[in-house]
Amino acid sequence: HMGEIKEWDSNPKRVGMNIENGAQILLQHIELSGPGFVDLIVYPIKTFFKLDSARSYTVNFLWGPMMTYSEEQLNVLYTKFPPSADSWNGVFYTALFVLIVLGLLLKKLGNRKPFALLLIAFCGIWIAYDLRMGAELMSYAHLDVKTWWSKPLELKDYRERRSFTAYTVLAKEVTKDIDNYVFLADRGWPYFGAIRYETYPSTPIIFTDTMTDADIENMSQKTHWLVFRRPDVAVNDEGRLAIGDTVISPPGDVVLKFEPGAFFFVTK
Repeated sequence: HMGEIKEWDSNPKRVGMNIENGAQILLQHIELSGPGFVDLIVYPIKTFFKLDSARSYTVNFLWGPMMTYSEEQLNVLYTKFPPSADSWNGVFYTALFVLIVLGLLLKKLGNRKPFALLLIAFCGIWIAYDLRMGAELMSYAHLDVKTWWSKPLELKDYRERRSFTAYTVLAKEVTKDIDNYVFLADRGWPYFGAIRYETYPSTPIIFTDTMTDADIENMSQKTHWLVFRRPDVAVNDEGRLAIGDTVISPPGDVVLKFEPGAFFFVTK
């Protein structure tokens, strides 16, 4: 079912199949179907009330509540950027425009009672929209209190950064007397810039796959390695850091474990 693929566009213009050269296939059945009439009513309403979590794009939030048309699309909403769905903004802006035009027309014709009703409807739509978006902002605060403000340092979990802020508190202590260190995380943003700021004047060297064996062996003694959210990185039998069978550091010791996949390692 194509709707179960999170990259699937809710409004595809064309559908194609990629077949390797020389392949032989037998098509027994192809069925193309869209959402039913009930789905076109139920799922847009359900999606309207599905709240997003706070993300880096929230400060430039433009699309408003989303609109999907099936359970599969609803389940994978907000797993792709931008969300693969339509926006309720078009519906609300169209409704507000129609109400304004009708209101002005009725007022011009001297019929003020319908104009008052249209004004009330206009305000009702505006308030409903504002409450929906306000609820999303309140959900950010509720999550922050639950996972950050009410927790001790070792259990703090801040949005998409997870436990990184608590990790940097320990990182500052580990790196305060050294000039630089190697930083290894599951992704660069937002961790690399943040840890550079938190550990200044000690500066991070970001680990890359282009580092050669000579680069690794030429590292100075007592080189500090800061590993975060990398469960695939472990200390092998020789006391070296390794990703699978690939050795990435000289021998050393784990001086502090933070959580699974996050620790501090110092070469000998």
